[in-house]
Amino acid sequence: GGDQVTVAPDNSGDMTVDFGFFKPVPVVDIEKATNTKDADTVADAVQLTYKQSITWKYVVTNNGDENLTKFVVNDDKEGAITTQCVDENNVSITDLTTYILPIGERFTCTLTGTAQLGAVYENNSTVDANGTVSGEGVKDNDPSHYFVPTVSLGSVVWNDTGKDGLQTAGEPAIKDAVVTLLKADGTRADINGTVVPSQTTGTNGTYFFDNLPEGDYKVQVDMSGVPGYTPAANQVTADDDD
Repeated sequence: GGDQVTVAPDNSGDMTVDFGFFKPVPVVDIEKATNTKDADTVADAVQLTYKQSITWKYVVTNNGDENLTKFVVNDDKEGAITTQCVDENNVSITDLTTYILPIGERFTCTLTGTAQLGAVYENNSTVDANGTVSGEGVKDNDPSHYFVPTVSLGSVVWNDTGKDGLQTAGEPAIKDAVVTLLKADGTRADINGTVVPSQTTGTNGTYFFDNLPEGDYKVQVDMSGVPGYTPAANQVTADDDD
């Protein structure tokens, strides 16, 4: 449509019928959170426990002055995000590529996972979209971080000549003992689903398991490779949360 103007029949005309136009500028923003925390930097990384449930939320906002469509939301570690998206009224969005996001509004997508051991976990979210008027493409990105603290466990297998459970000067190490790490329930310990390998003591009798998730463990020592020994009556150890 357009403006309707009535001109009087006095031949004077009307020279005020102006039409203003502007070229809209599309702007999109994405904000990602890990378990509600906006952990943009490594210093802000969310501390989780091993295998803890994670919820990532991706909030996409139209900060421009035209509607947006043709959305592609992606997570560089978790993959394309095409489901579990809702608008501001919690109405499910079935197809982001055809969805139209009005000016000033937002939609939210959700992914879930479980916390894994390793270095600080960073996953970066991206969004691409196009203005419905200008046709111009826009994009934005936002990272998020979490970490799972690790612990270590180790000591020495030795010939307890004093039979008191305490290693004292002159008591020699035992070589070729096979040490296996178990969970509190007696099953093999694992890291991210991979069983922790057993260790065979060397000439110094030591064993060391590191990068373990926090928890309770048992240590099983197989002396079948070095027969002739029996466990000392007292096995002295101490808890250490460091």
